[in-house]
Amino acid sequence: MRPPALLLIACANSLNFSPRRVHLRKLLRRKNRQPKRPTMLRNQDRPELLLFVTANAARWTDGSARPGVERLVAEAADAGTPSLWICEDDPKPVGDLKPTPWPNAPSLPCPQALQDARASIEIEPDGFGGGMGGAGGTRGRKMPEREPLPARCVVIAPSRAAAIAGRSAGMRVVGLCSEAEVTLDGAADVLFDELDDDWDAVTFDDLYTPGSYWVNPPSPRTVDGRHADPWTGEVVEYDMSGAVVSSAEAEDE
Repeated sequence: MRPPALLLIACANSLNFSPRRVHLRKLLRRKNRQPKRPTMLRNQDRPELLLFVTANAARWTDGSARPGVERLVAEAADAGTPSLWICEDDPKPVGDLKPTPWPNAPSLPCPQALQDARASIEIEPDGFGGGMGGAGGTRGRKMPEREPLPARCVVIAPSRAAAIAGRSAGMRVVGLCSEAEVTLDGAADVLFDELDDDWDAVTFDDLYTPGSYWVNPPSPRTVDGRHADPWTGEVVEYDMSGAVVSSAEAEDE
């Protein structure tokens, strides 16, 4: 049995509130805490326009409506995103999606026609959430109307030519393959037989950036990944200041 004097010394040491001991106790508590899950502060961009290119984008060649078109257009409308269907002729509407007959100049599909279609409407964009939990952002504020940004447009392309036009214009491209005469591989960002099929369904939420199919905004590119003029689709090269130094007709390999 310990002498009473040693017991008093041991008790005094256990009650030692020296700054060093207090600091060590705090460090030990921090070490034993469960780490908090990180918070994602990145803004998620809503698509500002769904662009259906040519009559076959919303209807099959036999005239019947393609599966999923009416549903996807309705989902976009609920989120405040318009849909535009540009085509050479005047087919019947698909739900609330009405065709917009396009003039022969420029002919469809080409990047300039897509850019002209985008510039023909105005939208009220979302505000930016900002960093630090939204401090200093514009989320929730009414923003001035403007044209949809190319990088926030999603092209529904039923052919390789329509997919290449959307890619060259700097837009995201969803390729529909069920009636495509030529493969869309390499021309579209993501490929499906239809917007609705027995295996999957493309939802409007999937088309956000970042979203289910892509992470970063697109830039005007050719099929082989070179810089493209967003109005003509020609291959371009830029100098250090961003000015075009050369251009050439793009090749679809």
